[in-house]
Amino acid sequence: MASQLMLLPPSEGKSQGGRRGNSPDRFAAELCKPRTAVLEALAKVMAAASESEKSKLLRVRGELLDRAVVATQRLIDGAAPLLPAWKRYSGVVWDALEPSTLAPTVRARILVPSALYGITSAQDYIADYRLGMQSNLPGIGNLAHFWRPMITDLVRPSRRGTTVIDLLTAEHRSAIEWQRFGPVVRVDFVEAQGRGAAGHIAKAAKGRFARHVIDHGIDEALSFAHEGWKVLQTDTGFQVRALK
Repeated sequence: MASQLMLLPPSEGKSQGGRRGNSPDRFAAELCKPRTAVLEALAKVMAAASESEKSKLLRVRGELLDRAVVATQRLIDGAAPLLPAWKRYSGVVWDALEPSTLAPTVRARILVPSALYGITSAQDYIADYRLGMQSNLPGIGNLAHFWRPMITDLVRPSRRGTTVIDLLTAEHRSAIEWQRFGPVVRVDFVEAQGRGAAGHIAKAAKGRFARHVIDHGIDEALSFAHEGWKVLQTDTGFQVRALK
């Protein structure tokens, strides 16, 4: 099977808990300074923000907002517990992927754009956080724009023969300069008539498709079978289309 790098979005749903301490990740050396800048800007906003402003920034309300505020303050204080990203992300896509059954070397080749971290692998340790790529922070601006050149440089294949598989959402695709990136296999999940993103109902299919490609290789994408979905080849990669 040819070498593959998979780009997978983070999930808004995140598991709590973890261990205290420092766990430098794959991209820590290159991204230490910009990560610190994002965290410092986040601290300034949180210190002055009203509850409604915090809700808008962290994109949650009610009890989830209370949890997000506590988690963010732990980040700011340097006291956030850490979990591997594959354990932290608990949304439908990641559940369907079943990352606990993948080898660590395979999880390390799943790369995840992040508004807080820039980019990590699924194997790297991360905190519980709530922040979106389209958020704006003082002195930073739009986070997708801020991270774009750095993510692009770090994720671009360093050797020929590596296939990059793009399973990102539009929000996270906006954090990469694709014109500088080189060939990519792009996978889109669309409604039955091929118009528009398939939204929440596509999440389980995306996780299962990602696992199929990891297990069998991108050359076997058309053999993916999941109830209610079919795979079509496109000029840029594949389209996974709802049947109804």
